Amino acid sequence: MRYELVRRPVWVRSILSALVFAAVTTVFRLLTTPTGPLPALTAGVGGGALFGVVFGLFLYRQDRQLWGDQRLSGDERVAAVRAVDRGDPPSEPDVRTAATRVARLRTAPSNHPAAVVAMFGLLLVVALVEAAVLGNRFWWLIAGFVVVFAPWVTIRTVRQRSTARRFLAAVGNS
Repeated sequence: MRYELVRRPVWVRSILSALVFAAVTTVFRLLTTPTGPLPALTAGVGGGALFGVVFGLFLYRQDRQLWGDQRLSGDERVAAVRAVDRGDPPSEPDVRTAATRVARLRTAPSNHPAAVVAMFGLLLVVALVEAAVLGNRFWWLIAGFVVVFAPWVTIRTVRQRSTARRFLAAVGNS
């Protein structure tokens, strides 16, 4: 699935992200507020639309960083990402340049595992504050999300960084 998303344009990935966010927000609002389905759906659609726009801008910026002015096909983008995932530099010069950008992004300070843990830690603090201040009895949903996904995302980030470092060493761009 991840490789399939690399093939898609920014607007498709943005809409898919917005739909997922809207669905999760709607379900969470249905579980946590007694106002009924229409306000929950309104909050979900509004939150999803806002998330889609903001995330779309982020994705556009990231795509410009990764692919630059290169006009790579979807298959070439997938080849670049797979090359970094395997730590094996491709032979095609355009794909190799793109793969080097992917590897540099994965080893950037913003992708450090500590930043990922801090992000999930902030989400956990928000859940606990919401429970304490607002008396939301469903704070455990957010806490459970953090407990389940934080280790998985952190381990995945560590693996991607180490493979990206191996790729950059093989290319000669440490």
